[in-house]
Amino acid sequence: MILFRNVFSTSLENFSLQIEKGEFIIINSSDSESLNQIIKLLGAYSLPDKGLLRLPFKRELMKKEMEIVYSEQFFLNDRKVEDNLKYTFQIKEFSLSIFKVRLKKILDLIKINNCLELYPQELKAHQKVRVGIARALLSYPSILILFDSLQYIDEVNSQSIFHLLENINNNNITIIYLSRDSNFCHRHRKIKKVNIDQKKYLEKGLNGNK
Repeated sequence: MILFRNVFSTSLENFSLQIEKGEFIIINSSDSESLNQIIKLLGAYSLPDKGLLRLPFKRELMKKEMEIVYSEQFFLNDRKVEDNLKYTFQIKEFSLSIFKVRLKKILDLIKINNCLELYPQELKAHQKVRVGIARALLSYPSILILFDSLQYIDEVNSQSIFHLLENINNNNITIIYLSRDSNFCHRHRKIKKVNIDQKKYLEKGLNGNK
């Protein structure tokens, strides 16, 4: 379980949220800094100035148990997709002897077999996101964070990738989707949602600071 209780940290003010293991949640805010601060706190790169933050793992282990997929995917352009994935596996100090086994399992889920022999610059936007998700899953994380990863994707492929995320979530991986687009939240009504901006507005109103 992840617990924020009355957390103050940079742009977060009195932020409270509980995320259960294996949950899928969308956190929305128009303020990028608030969303970035959540990543820093979850990744144990930063501590709250005030309040309680409870993480499911110790600080150093938390960094290994969490993977992030950003809206901009960065690859080594002189290497094909499969070699990019292999490179990620190496720098995380995993044994290459299990790379093929893990890759096959992930390919069965993500469906990017047709991308392995392509160079990053040959990928379409939605394919880059899928490869980014595959790269993140190589380390078998407990928590997968996506920061506006579908921002530049057309509606059809966005829905397809979102269904993919639901399938990944079914494997008991906690998924936290951070979005600056309030419309994105409305399109996925079945998923738990938190709007940081509304929380701030309500708290200011309750305190008489309109």
